[in-house]
Amino acid sequence: MNKHYRKRNPYPTDLLIDGSTDSQLMDHMGVPPRVAGLALRKGIVYPGPVQRWIDDANHTFRPLDYERDPISGDLAGQGLILYGPPKIGKTTMAARLLLDLVRLQVENTDPTGKNWSWHGWAMGRFVDWQDASELFRRAVADPDADADALLLRLAMQPNGNALNRGDWLVIDDISRERNTEFNSGELHRILRRRYENMFPTVITTNLSPSKWEENYGEVLASFLGRAFIAVEIPPWSEK
Repeated sequence: MNKHYRKRNPYPTDLLIDGSTDSQLMDHMGVPPRVAGLALRKGIVYPGPVQRWIDDANHTFRPLDYERDPISGDLAGQGLILYGPPKIGKTTMAARLLLDLVRLQVENTDPTGKNWSWHGWAMGRFVDWQDASELFRRAVADPDADADALLLRLAMQPNGNALNRGDWLVIDDISRERNTEFNSGELHRILRRRYENMFPTVITTNLSPSKWEENYGEVLASFLGRAFIAVEIPPWSEK
C-alpha cells in the first residue's frame, strides 16, 4: 500500500511549488518512488494529443468565461485516458505529466474567481486504483480502513480540503482492480463528480476503448467516451 494511504503517514500539507524540488513534489503528490525516479531520469516525449492538452491547461482547468475551447472544441474538465499494453511506460508518462501540470502553476479558482487554496495554484495527486479500490472495499466493514479511505476520497474529490486535494489527478492502472459492481460504481462516482466540476483526471489503463463496455458496462463506457480524450501510447522514447 502506498505510504500516503496510511493514517500513520497522513497527507502532507501543501507545498510551495516554487520552493520545492521535483522529487519533493512527486513525493508530496503520492507518486511511488520507483515511478518518480523513472519519470525524473527519463526524457519523455508526449504524443501530439497529450502535448496539446498540456498546452491548453489554462482552458482545460476550470475556465472562468467559456465551456468549450473555441478552436479545438474540447470541453473544460475533459480528461485524458492513456492506454496501451503493459510495460510501455504509461505510468511513468502519467507521473511526469502530473509534475509538468503542477509546474505550470495554473490558477486554482472557482467560477467566481475565488481561490480554493491559500497559495492559489492547482496541486496534483497520484493514486493507484488497484490499491484504492481494495481500500474502499475493506472500509465497508473495517473502521480503521474507513478512516484511511476517507483521506483518500478527500484527495481525489474536487473542492476538497486544501491539505488533501488533487486538482490534477492521476488514477493509475484502472482495469487491474477486481471487476465488481462496487468498484465500477466507485470509479464512476469519482470521475463524474470531478468532470461536472471541471477538474480534469488522467487515467492509465491497458484497456483499449473497444473493451470499455465489456469491462465496465454501457453507462460507464459511454461516460468515459464523453468525458475523456483517449490516446494510445506507443513505447515511450527519450528526448
